[in-house]
Amino acid sequence: KHIDEDYFDYCTSLKTIVVNSENPYYKSNDGIVYSKDMSEVVLCPQQYPNRTLKLPDTTLTVLDYCFEECVNIETLNLNNVTKIDNISFQGTTLIMKGDCVLNPKIKFHNLTNITFTSKPTQENIDYCKDYKINYIIK
Repeated sequence: KHIDEDYFDYCTSLKTIVVNSENPYYKSNDGIVYSKDMSEVVLCPQQYPNRTLKLPDTTLTVLDYCFEECVNIETLNLNNVTKIDNISFQGTTLIMKGDCVLNPKIKFHNLTNITFTSKPTQENIDYCKDYKINYIIK
């Protein structure tokens, strides 16, 4: 029922994760683990090979440590994500696409640069300033 956030910590060469289609709790899509209904993105392997990732329209939540140390991902389209759990992006640099508001209760640990592809909300600008995250708007 639960994948511990540090279960794959030492799998630093892992590029893809395949979940058995009969698993009642999880499924994999493009090598990434999601909840069975795809509403939560659970875990992305550290060496996920694609530089760009667009989350499915059904994904609303990014769970803790999900993209930790996923150093190859440079552009992430959050689509319909409305909740980002704590420490979801530790050790990454991202370009943020979509209208997701950065929740002030959530700190992006070790995230130093964000690029917004559309005009960010004032909340997002304030968030970046509060947490000393450099941001640019493309």
